[in-house]
Amino acid sequence: MSFEVAKDTDSIYKYGVLQDVIKIEEKDGDAKTYAKNKLSEMNKVKESFSIEIIEAVNSYTRAGSMITVDDVNYLIESADHSIKNGVHYVKLGLRKFG
Repeated sequence: MSFEVAKDTDSIYKYGVLQDVIKIEEKDGDAKTYAKNKLSEMNKVKESFSIEIIEAVNSYTRAGSMITVDDVNYLIESADHSIKNGVHYVKLGLRKFG
């Protein structure tokens, strides 16, 4: 079994330390390559937020759809529906797409 560490000091300084310890057998691949790829994957900043919208009672916004807010495309990760006093409210969990 081999041991490898990959880190990005600029990201650590800006966001803090995010650590992931993974055990892989030598027969499953090169630990250095795996660590480099995992760092690249985890080092991406994910932008997400939630908003509440009002839509027609017979309309239905679903998770997995796309929405554009201020000319930015977002993937709808969650949609919580409620009807209050005949008004259809939808709280959307959004993640920046692209």
